[in-house]
Amino acid sequence: MAPHNSKQANDGNGLVPEKRNELVCHLQKSKAEFDQLNQQLKATTAQAVQLESEPKNVSNMEKKLVEMGENITEMKVGEEGNRVEGFCLA
Repeated sequence: MAPHNSKQANDGNGLVPEKRNELVCHLQKSKAEFDQLNQQLKATTAQAVQLESEPKNVSNMEKKLVEMGENITEMKVGEEGNRVEGFCLA
């Protein structure tokens, strides 16, 4: 069989070992980074689920709504107790 003469790197026999090793190194780093990001996603998701299941601070919200309602009632009544623009009291 005649010798194989090729202008391709490594005589057309795959990647040059240095390039192959570089590629394998990048692949391993990418897989490690992917695994790390997946772990972070799982932790963040678990934390979100826990926070969502905890009671909300509804009592402060209710207090604010009551205060807002009282302010609106005061605006309706006005000084004379009859009619304030846009509102009619019975």
